[in-house]
Amino acid sequence: DTKFEGFDATFTRRQVNTGLLFSDNLKQAEEATVKVSPSHDGRYVLIGNPFTSSLDMDEFFDENENNGFDKVYWTATDSDPYTGVKDGDGNWLTSGGTSAAVVPPYTAFYVRQTVPSSTPLDIVFSRNMAVMPADDGTGTQALQGMTLLAAGAKGNSTALLRYDAAADNGYAKSEDVQLMRESAGTAAPLVYTVAGDMAANINQVKDLQQIPLGLFAADGDVTTLTFTGTDALLEPSLYDAELNTDTPITEGMTLSVNGSSHGRYFIRARGAGEGTSGISEVVGDADGDVTVYSVAERQVVVSSSAGLRAVRVYAVGGQLLKSESVADGRTAVTLDGVDSGVAIVRVTTAAGTTVKKITVK
Repeated sequence: DTKFEGFDATFTRRQVNTGLLFSDNLKQAEEATVKVSPSHDGRYVLIGNPFTSSLDMDEFFDENENNGFDKVYWTATDSDPYTGVKDGDGNWLTSGGTSAAVVPPYTAFYVRQTVPSSTPLDIVFSRNMAVMPADDGTGTQALQGMTLLAAGAKGNSTALLRYDAAADNGYAKSEDVQLMRESAGTAAPLVYTVAGDMAANINQVKDLQQIPLGLFAADGDVTTLTFTGTDALLEPSLYDAELNTDTPITEGMTLSVNGSSHGRYFIRARGAGEGTSGISEVVGDADGDVTVYSVAERQVVVSSSAGLRAVRVYAVGGQLLKSESVADGRTAVTLDGVDSGVAIVRVTTAAGTTVKKITVK
């Protein structure tokens, strides 16, 4: 393009050549710099890959080390969003189940500042960031983890569930990647598993035996979930809390879901260390086996590897908001119509009583 017209951040002043690709600059120099402002809360920065080739995220983070970014990114696409995070061993994990940490040409992506700041940043792009990954996938390395592909008419999304003996069963921002649902008005169905009380694209756990599985999708949209990499889990199965059925998960197994789904499906496994070896049997305490989360509006989901007996939700002032007694041995319940805000959830199971504090959406 020889000319590009746009507006400034306040949409009040027309600017010429704002956002123009600076490929000509890179012909003359090894690198070029562009100034980008963070989000209003200072946590995230939205950046675009200016190359006609893929962007190597390892090189990107190395070149922009001075900006203080966490080693995690989200692509901002409406039909095929995915995420990546660098683990403690220096390996990339992506929601698609490979170690190929690349962003496609002209694709926008988010990065997160370790220390929130509203100060504009100088983002460096260099020639060695531009890569051409192999089309046949030979340039990627499969990871030990189960990948969930959500495919619908409006696009696809993926989620990675991975057992690691050194992982935290809850949410840890250094190893898990939260689902960034509203970043770009995503139209694609968004699949997730729950890390602590957070919907996650990448979820690493140590020995949890029952992990919530959910989906955000438009009403009436039919999504097909496909399970791959199932060998990474010991005896995985899909528990349907609505039908009270437990079905073994086999490689390539599919599940059809109509609209959104929260609190119905759970992935069960015997627990694992690395791959299919390591921990073969887990004896957990009541707190470690109970998951309480809220990802849908005014809804609280509770699950446990032990049979549930009662669930009570209180406001922080002590007022009882919702309660349910469970007498049929179910391991998951969903409570709808709970007031939004901070709540205290008291869960009684066959193994004991657990109290958790959450924020109801």
